[in-house]
Amino acid sequence: MGLEAEAFYIDGQRTGALLRETGGGSLRTTVAFLLPDGHLVHLNQETRYEGNVLGWTSYRYVDSGSDVDITGFPADHAGSAGPRPVPSYAAHLLLVQALRAGKDRMAFSQFIEDGDGRALGAVFAVRGRETVDTPWGRREALKVLLEVEGEPRNTFWWDGETVVRTDWQGGVSYAAHDLPLLLSGLDPRVRSALDPVLPPPARPDRRTGRR
Repeated sequence: MGLEAEAFYIDGQRTGALLRETGGGSLRTTVAFLLPDGHLVHLNQETRYEGNVLGWTSYRYVDSGSDVDITGFPADHAGSAGPRPVPSYAAHLLLVQALRAGKDRMAFSQFIEDGDGRALGAVFAVRGRETVDTPWGRREALKVLLEVEGEPRNTFWWDGETVVRTDWQGGVSYAAHDLPLLLSGLDPRVRSALDPVLPPPARPDRRTGRR
């Protein structure tokens, strides 16, 4: 299993993290952060697929704060015209695939896991190169805009190896390579939400606090 981690910020304050596990024909995404009012957001989504994400076979989406637990299958979206839509969380794999292939534009179709299931036309489009600030220094990166049904949504910055920054229209996340640093100082509720995904060395000993 490969693990990617991102530090999640709201209004310039680090308040949580986003973790992605890939391998074994699945992408598992865990998001946990605190809103400014102290409310914990804890989301999990897993997409299983064969070959590539366009051949997805099932997904599960859980919003722990709202008691939402949804499982879906391709047959649920069989009536959609055009290419099979992918779960919105799985679009990350299409983004990385397109950028690694050097594409400036990739059109696809997606649906919102806890929405009405309707297929939405979407495009990842490169919008030039920029210098972006991150908590770990400045990076030269391609700016990539996600448009859904013709409307601008999230923005990503790609440095040739990874997405180093993402603007989620309400929060911003940054690629992080030091798990202990990423997790340090997070609210205990956020840590508890992330613990099941973390490799053992990154989990603190609850009795001693040591790693």
